[in-house]
Amino acid sequence: NRLCFTFPRSVRLSYQGQARLLQQGNRYTLAPERPSSGDAAAEIASMRSLYREVPDHLSRRQRDLFEQSIALLKMAQVAPEDGPRSAGQILASLPPGNWNICWPRDATYSILALNRLKLFEESRRCLDFFANSRVGEFEKFLGHAYGISVCRYFGDGQEESDVNNHGPNVELDSFGLYLMAVCDYVERSGDRLWLESHRAWLDERIAGLIPYLRESNGLIRRESGPWEMHLPGRQHAWTAMVSSVGLQRYARLTNQPDHAQIALELQQAMQTHLLDERGLFKGYAEASPGDQDYYDGGTLEIFAQGLFPDLFERHLHEFSRVMQIRGRGYARLNQPGWYTWSEWPFLALRLAVAYRLNGQPERARPLLERITDYAALNHNLIPELYGRQDDNYGGSIPMIGYGAGAYILSLADGAP
Repeated sequence: NRLCFTFPRSVRLSYQGQARLLQQGNRYTLAPERPSSGDAAAEIASMRSLYREVPDHLSRRQRDLFEQSIALLKMAQVAPEDGPRSAGQILASLPPGNWNICWPRDATYSILALNRLKLFEESRRCLDFFANSRVGEFEKFLGHAYGISVCRYFGDGQEESDVNNHGPNVELDSFGLYLMAVCDYVERSGDRLWLESHRAWLDERIAGLIPYLRESNGLIRRESGPWEMHLPGRQHAWTAMVSSVGLQRYARLTNQPDHAQIALELQQAMQTHLLDERGLFKGYAEASPGDQDYYDGGTLEIFAQGLFPDLFERHLHEFSRVMQIRGRGYARLNQPGWYTWSEWPFLALRLAVAYRLNGQPERARPLLERITDYAALNHNLIPELYGRQDDNYGGSIPMIGYGAGAYILSLADGAP
């Protein structure tokens, strides 16, 4: 929290601001003034007066992490004064986390959390950022005009992706996720004016695109998926699921039965092409038992979204047999490598939601207690990873949508 400057010779230097200027020879240090306890208490009271949607039932540690998560959501959103092209986007992580970039996937969970907190202005600003962003760089790969980045964004709102020897990184889950965020915002805020002002764009470039992206087997065509595997890609369970959920909610919100039918057909295709004989939803349609990524942590989201509740226990039993780490949390994919084989707190947070939806809050409790207690020792920040062997924080720290946002969602509707 200090800025240090060293000059080749002594100079005269003055500074005005809420910091102390310390000099030692030709070395100058700006050190923040320590606020008094009264100032800190006043700031906390002010924040709590603005953000009143903190559940009453939380324990002290849960409340600390919940409130810190609200602050992180606010910190991760680019302010209006940073320019019309940049404003509103929500980063996936804050510096020094590597993922201080805007991904639609991570931002969706941030928007959903903001909606639960009734911070609708912040939600709308993020939705507007996506609606006003500049996309289309990968139209030749989609064969259709589209409205949301197929990967992420530069800071100025320009679509960004990457290419390797296999091909570009083209993810097709952004469209369903954005519809989920839009519908949740409109349903909770009542802002039908925003919906109607964007209706033509949503119909043509987002919702209307999803049916076009289906293959003959009913699933979304091969693409990079939520874990950013470059083309030629796979038919990912995650992408089929979020496309179905987003389109289903949009169909209900806008009274479009054709979209509702497509959503139902996507769910039927998931059961036909992704569900194995043990009741497990495999990670992608082309996978065979023994393949890498057959077990995919993204499939837990199927049940966090309330789909196929009668299959929850069978799926979880087989998934946990391979992917649970020492009886605690879960790895992302069954493939070697510290990153994918580490423990992902995000998966535990989403499984906690699934437990609650399935009427088993007592099974969610230890998952949330582990994350809450561990965060209490680490400045109330949630990381991307816990080390598989040493439990150390790893990956990007702190995570926003996959950390702060997911934590708020895990507790906002009632204590598990």
